Amino acid sequence: GWVHGGYVAIPGATNDVTSALPADLGGETMLDVAEAVAAARVGDAPAPRTAVVAGPTVGDLGEVTVDVIGFADDSLKGERLHVFASELDSGEGFVVRTVEATALCARGVTADGLCT
Repeated sequence: GWVHGGYVAIPGATNDVTSALPADLGGETMLDVAEAVAAARVGDAPAPRTAVVAGPTVGDLGEVTVDVIGFADDSLKGERLHVFASELDSGEGFVVRTVEATALCARGVTADGLCT
């Protein structure tokens, strides 16, 4: 069968991007946290599409994975963000603990995981 190219990407390198985010980034729910992380990653760029891929789940840490698609780059289609967050002591929300970003490449990937 056929699939529309807008729905297909090639996974590239995965990097820890936690240090590139505001230290107090968080939200009331894990979905709110994921949206805040996605917004911080794209900055002033036009709002990309966001889709939940896995989760959210809450255990020792909250966890959710989202795809952020629609970057203004011809080689980088978007990112898959794997977000881990700690529950606030008050129990009324979460704050980011770690975020891993996997490049979602439009055309191809080098041996080093960079989009071509």
